[in-house]
Amino acid sequence: MKRKTLAIVLITLIALAIITWLVQNQTNPVKTNVVKIETFSLTGIWENIGGLSMTVPFNLTLHNTGINNVSGLNLSVAIFVNDTSKIEAVVLTSSEERLDPDNFTLLAGEVQEVEGWIGTTLYALELAGAKNISIGGANSGWSYVATVKLGDEVLDEFRLP
Repeated sequence: MKRKTLAIVLITLIALAIITWLVQNQTNPVKTNVVKIETFSLTGIWENIGGLSMTVPFNLTLHNTGINNVSGLNLSVAIFVNDTSKIEAVVLTSSEERLDPDNFTLLAGEVQEVEGWIGTTLYALELAGAKNISIGGANSGWSYVATVKLGDEVLDEFRLP
């Protein structure tokens, strides 16, 4: 009788441990797509490229710390004027084309540097409340947030300053 009770208790504990493990893995899946923005910096000054368009060069380093290759990444930069008004900027690669998520892949463990330009218009900046816009210099009160997404999922963000 004693052995039978001990066996039932032991089987019950093992079953509870298995159920707990299964529930834990269902509610906290392992993140396989882990892409981090390790560095983000402006590497030059704002320049007028013609008409009302302005650009500033940037450099950004992405690191895929996950266990899978990740393709379809979308990189965006938002400009904040006085931390209140947000402008979605255009991100161009060094070949002066928009970053194409369909052709942008990071291999597992890969570190990739992205160089390019952040672009917007004087009109968008003025609508956002920017005052004394400095072409060829720094613009005080502006901050920048680089975001890397996979579909609608934000994988990482990096804020300057």
